Amino acid sequence: MRFGLVLLTLVLWAGSLFGQDWQGEFARMPLRVEPRLIVRTNSMQIMLAAFQRNPVVKALIFMPATTDEYYFFKRADFTLTNANPTLLDAVVALTNQTSVRIEIVRGMMRLYMPEDLTEFRYEVVSENVVSRLKSRRFAEHVYSYDRDWDYLLPALEKRMNSWFTPRRKDPNSYHFYRHSFAAWDLTCWEMLEATALAGRSTFTVDKREIRFVFDGTKSPRMKPVPPPVK
Repeated sequence: MRFGLVLLTLVLWAGSLFGQDWQGEFARMPLRVEPRLIVRTNSMQIMLAAFQRNPVVKALIFMPATTDEYYFFKRADFTLTNANPTLLDAVVALTNQTSVRIEIVRGMMRLYMPEDLTEFRYEVVSENVVSRLKSRRFAEHVYSYDRDWDYLLPALEKRMNSWFTPRRKDPNSYHFYRHSFAAWDLTCWEMLEATALAGRSTFTVDKREIRFVFDGTKSPRMKPVPPPVK
């Protein structure tokens, strides 16, 4: 019994340490910009550019309501005072000085607002296609700053060898938010997740196509992922 309690304590301690590892990793990612030059209009771009490959967080995603804080409400102002700021400094300042919050789910850090729908939802018609997407790497590095659906579509189709809808210049994509995220070593499936979260959309994987729709669709067949562990 005593050995079991000791083992459980060690497991919980190790898990607690792992949950904090992202802070050490982000502290090693310089922003490479003088603090006085970082303002609301460029801070998101600077943070995404600073995000480097690391063993803990594979993607940095600005959720749609967060991008509204930057572009629409213009409230995502924060200041940095240290001479050589890092990505950790920026994340801490953003979450301390604004209403933006963070959570890490399946290795993806989401910068979100209470209004954001952080539940990743999708529908699967073809399990074979899903298996292929989960086993194939999308790209070594993805950088998308304020990009619309038409910009992402060609790369999605080429890397995944799949037909996507909406097509380019389709009005159905005009409701998607512009996508702002950076990532390293994502699988094709993880790229679908990052795209959906950043654009506030859901998708269906069929045999012949992958269909994205704005998250206003409330289909009961959409599969919810378990709640995130913060």
